[in-house]
Amino acid sequence: MISPAKLSALIGDIYACTLKPAHWPEAMRAICRELDLSTGVISVISLEDGQPVLAAATGFEQPWLEKVFFYSQELLDIWGGEPIIRNLPLDEPAVLSDVNPSAIADETAHPFHVSFHQPQGIVDAIAVGLTRDGASIGSIGFNRHRDFGLIGKREIEVMRLLLPHLQRAATITRVIDGHMSAAADFRSVLKSLNVPIMLVTTD
Repeated sequence: MISPAKLSALIGDIYACTLKPAHWPEAMRAICRELDLSTGVISVISLEDGQPVLAAATGFEQPWLEKVFFYSQELLDIWGGEPIIRNLPLDEPAVLSDVNPSAIADETAHPFHVSFHQPQGIVDAIAVGLTRDGASIGSIGFNRHRDFGLIGKREIEVMRLLLPHLQRAATITRVIDGHMSAAADFRSVLKSLNVPIMLVTTD
């Protein structure tokens, strides 16, 4: 399916993103190259305030890139809606042509597929759930161009190998982001004080 060297390189790219989130587009490009995918999007949203903890995309031309993160509801709908997505297993890649084939069929194509996918030559998608808990919800998804046909066995098997590493990287990113936010809040409190303050420990 994939050589150990190539798999290791992809995993290395994924974990590099935990210390440098700006590396996510390059990591997704590497996955796209290996699996003949055209575009990728990663998104992790905090359920506490609705703000993105992580958001990045790769492979889209500029006019389409500007629209990617505005289609959240349409993306839910094309996969069958929120109830379907919430019931998809987190330990398995999901393929659009398997989960909701009518959405990409010519006769019953979803409006999002017609207006967003088809003009870019996209015929299928594969996605992995990164987190689905009380704190956040997130996923990473990739699209397939018509030149390579629908998502097949190889893409599913390789994505299955990458899945736990993608999920761990997303978790690490959330933890680091949380610590950075806490540190920033603590600094802002100290800077706002106009009286001396001394911090002591038990010893």
